[in-house]
Amino acid sequence: MGEDGAIDRLMRKAIVPAALLLLGGCAPFSDAVYEERLDGPYRLLAIDDMAEMMVVWEIPGGGMVGDGLPGPGVVRFGQDDRYLVAAVHPLLCRPVDRDCTRTGVDPTRTEYWYVVRSRDEVDRLPYAGIKGPFTRDQFAAESRRHSLPAFTRSF
Repeated sequence: MGEDGAIDRLMRKAIVPAALLLLGGCAPFSDAVYEERLDGPYRLLAIDDMAEMMVVWEIPGGGMVGDGLPGPGVVRFGQDDRYLVAAVHPLLCRPVDRDCTRTGVDPTRTEYWYVVRSRDEVDRLPYAGIKGPFTRDQFAAESRRHSLPAFTRSF
């Protein structure tokens, strides 16, 4: 496992959750440009800019976290009682990219994600059920294999 794997693990386990928990302390996001309650503990949320739409999970007792979930950059979304699906324009720079000063999302690239919903999703974020990113062709194969729901919203 290389340095990139270690950095990704650090992001997933420490930096991103800490940052998003701090954001969770700001909830409710009364100044959000977009917030939509989804089925179960999930929401679509854009705090400052619609281009940075993300899927978040509502923490029991208050707050929200997006740890590992699709976004920011969600441009299409769908769901059913088994899955959430999202198409995402990824960030121009990952937070750990050294020497990268660009901000925002890359509209020239699209990644595809799905989340396997679970019976206990209200009590804990389904880390093992977060799948992606996929290319368009990979996602099409996953969609056929699992009968993923269609995208029903575009942003």
